[in-house]
Amino acid sequence: MFIFYFAVISMITPPVALASYAAASISESAIWETGWLAFKMAIPGFLVPYVIIYNPGLILEGPLWDTVWGTFTTLVGILGLVGTVVGFFFGQLSLLKRFILLVGAVFLIVPELVTDLFGMAIVGGMVVTQVRQRSAPRGNGRDKR
Repeated sequence: MFIFYFAVISMITPPVALASYAAASISESAIWETGWLAFKMAIPGFLVPYVIIYNPGLILEGPLWDTVWGTFTTLVGILGLVGTVVGFFFGQLSLLKRFILLVGAVFLIVPELVTDLFGMAIVGGMVVTQVRQRSAPRGNGRDKR
């Protein structure tokens, strides 16, 4: 499974990147820029096989609760990593927020209950912060009554 996973993911990352190059051709965008963007977005995907080794619940081995909890926390952690790499998580991220989100995502990916709880608190706090910032009224600061 480990080798098969990396064989499949090679279709979106350079130097093979056949799917990325096909997408660049279809969208008429620059081939190398599309390939590197695909690579950036696939970075969290490179961690999944290693996470499966430490958390076999991701491939449905073990008790049901471990499978559900491990899958959920890993999914949220991967989403946090993608937000960190791309720089957008419910809104634009500053470097400090990217670092905080990275820490929360790594905590979620490590298969331990304590790190999962810390990671959920950090990523949940980041979601609340970003949603509040996004819904804050924007204007020039003057009251328009």
